[in-house]
Order: sequence, then structure tokens, then C-alpha cells
Amino acid sequence: MRKRNLSFIPVLLLSIAGVIILIVLFFPSEKDQVIEAAEEFYTLEQQGEASSSWDYLHPDLQKRFSKDQYIIDRSALLNEHFQSDSFSYSLGSPEKIDSWQMTNEATPLPVYQVEATIRYNSVYGKMEMVQYLYITELNEEWKILWDYNF
Repeated sequence: MRKRNLSFIPVLLLSIAGVIILIVLFFPSEKDQVIEAAEEFYTLEQQGEASSSWDYLHPDLQKRFSKDQYIIDRSALLNEHFQSDSFSYSLGSPEKIDSWQMTNEATPLPVYQVEATIRYNSVYGKMEMVQYLYITELNEEWKILWDYNF
């Protein structure tokens, strides 16, 4: 009886595993991309780079603030109101929403909702603020919106 040569099976399995690892590393999931966009936004905010973080805002949200006004307001929030020179943050898991509107009049968009908890050490003590981000893809970039349905 001839012995079958099965040595190609481990090589095949390793090759398949390698391809899967490459796909995961080079093609992150939508949820990973959403978290990355939120992290980049808040990292810029931590660094006082509101002019750059403004670029992460969706055009509908940018219409609510001029870039100059946004820079002034974000700086005033941290430095003047909380009298803090830094903050930390944590992000929740993205939740897909198929049809969401920034205002009652806005066009519905598919978004991911991300809960951000921002922590300040202020003159008023330790504070936490929760902000909900709504992140959607526009022209192959992830853009941030906030809810104005109140």
C-alpha cells in the first residue's frame, strides 16, 4: 500500500491563515475605521488643534459654525469654562444606525453612534462629560455629526 503524502495540508492552512491576517491588518472593518476617526478627532482636540479637528466635521455640521468660531468655542470650553489645560477620553463601541437625522429637517444618513466620555480635572473638581458622535462616510472619509434634535 502506498502512503499518501499529506504534507501540503499544513502549508495550505498556514497560507490561508496568512491571507486572513493580511486582510484584517490592511482592510480594517467599518467599526474600526469609525473608532479611528473618533480617536483622531479627540487627539487633535487634546492637542489644541481645533482648526484640524474641524476638518473631521461633516459639512452639515460645519454650516453651524464657522471654522474661526469653532476654534474659539472649543478653546474656551476647555480653558475658560473648565479652567483645565487637558482632558482624557474613552470611546464606546460603535452602533450602526441605518437612518439618522442631525435635525428634523436634515436628510437621513446611515451613521455609527459612538459614545465618548470626556474627563476633565477642572477648578470645579473632576468632571465627566458624555458626548454622542454620529459618524458617517462621505467621499471615502469618515465625518462627525452631533444631534440637534432637541
